[in-house]
Amino acid sequence: MKSHRFFLRFWPLAVIILTLPVSLAAYFLSAAPDRGVYGVAEEGSVRETVFVQGLFLYDETVVKATEAGTFSSSRTDGTAVAAGEECGVLKRLNNLYGDPLETLKAPREGLFFRRTDGWESFFNRDMIASLDGGDIFDLYTETSEEPASFLRAGDDCFKIVDNKKDVFFYADIGAMNVKRAEKVRLSIGKEELSGKVEALYGKEGRRFALVRLAPTAVCYERRFAEAGWLIDNFSGTVIEAAALKKRWGDIGVYCEEEGKLHFRKVDVLCSDGKKCVISGINPGEIVFFGKR
Repeated sequence: MKSHRFFLRFWPLAVIILTLPVSLAAYFLSAAPDRGVYGVAEEGSVRETVFVQGLFLYDETVVKATEAGTFSSSRTDGTAVAAGEECGVLKRLNNLYGDPLETLKAPREGLFFRRTDGWESFFNRDMIASLDGGDIFDLYTETSEEPASFLRAGDDCFKIVDNKKDVFFYADIGAMNVKRAEKVRLSIGKEELSGKVEALYGKEGRRFALVRLAPTAVCYERRFAEAGWLIDNFSGTVIEAAALKKRWGDIGVYCEEEGKLHFRKVDVLCSDGKKCVISGINPGEIVFFGKR
């Protein structure tokens, strides 16, 4: 069982060091809200993550209604279809002499989706370059409304997404120092994806990266996504991010020295939100987290 080391101050008792399983240590801490919680600075590494927003762009084909009518789908979103397979029926309203029912089939192999959002044509890189980068994020909105069953001629019935070709992720990277052809790793949900920066857009201060990714199921769950851009592993003295405190504008930690707390200014080299690599203290030093 994984253990964690906590340092508890019982006033006016001295510091008592307990090495306990996580669940048991948590019990003692929850039962003693006035006790101080301490930790040990350790030698280790942290992978820095910057969270970015982006849109997935795929090679998509939209099937439109040839006439006004009601469309009934025979597929559910995300199901795989082969070229020529039936995807639904359009009941045409104005066909007085022929069969009012038109069977609509998949024009290509891929994944079926009933809902369209108007961004199906932006798989083309030239289309992306023609827009100001910020416009894509300012204009894009997601809807939870169900697609209308009644369609006019030319309205979208469904689309087929090619899930064999690479996927593009168009990301708002802000002022991040990213280079073209750079290999990147993205964390989306529980998946970690590897890709390469195909192109960069925008100006200094707000830039946008077009990242090529291998097709993965998580890419098709939704158009808009927040991704963790995994920068690199930093090695050094690691502490819990909760131990960082601010005093008079300086970032630092309170270290235990001869039974007293002393503020030590530190530099944060890397953080993943939970742990951070810092300079200014050494591994093995006792660090104050706060009161419970």
